[in-house]
Amino acid sequence: MRDLGDLDRLDAASCCYSITVAVEDPADLSHLQLAWAVASAITAAGAFVVLDVHAASWLPGPAVASLASDRPFTVQREISLTAETEARPGFGHPVHTRGLIKFGRPDLVTGVPAEDIEQTGRILNHLSRMLAEGVTLVPGQQFRIDGQRVLTVAPYLPGGTVPELHLGNDAFLLLDT
Repeated sequence: MRDLGDLDRLDAASCCYSITVAVEDPADLSHLQLAWAVASAITAAGAFVVLDVHAASWLPGPAVASLASDRPFTVQREISLTAETEARPGFGHPVHTRGLIKFGRPDLVTGVPAEDIEQTGRILNHLSRMLAEGVTLVPGQQFRIDGQRVLTVAPYLPGGTVPELHLGNDAFLLLDT
């Protein structure tokens, strides 16, 4: 409902096409260009909506059909960033990415107080861009943020205070240390 508004046309759809590109550790982003070019052709032929499964977002067909194949890369078009509205005891508000699997990278998860959600979103967008461009993270790695915060990379293992977010991809947990 959030992305499409009216679900009647989706309910009445008679077919669905699935575009899958599998790349182990992509050297560039040509696999994404290819997938979006195919989606653009399908929507130009009449498909009215596209579901980006990995980013968990729906896009209107005409918007996908009009995508220029030489448009500049923007990580925010390829991933989604979610800030959960309810804080989890001992964790805070889960803020996480979806879609980094497109780059052969794990998604990112962290928990923050409500007042830090916006800044954390900017940090995750920045880290996501780095990952999309080929950077790899390893458990134990640390980042100094805004001269004050230090984030430490850890495996994302739901349980205890760490919520299960059903990401559909491996993830790293970013801990404020």
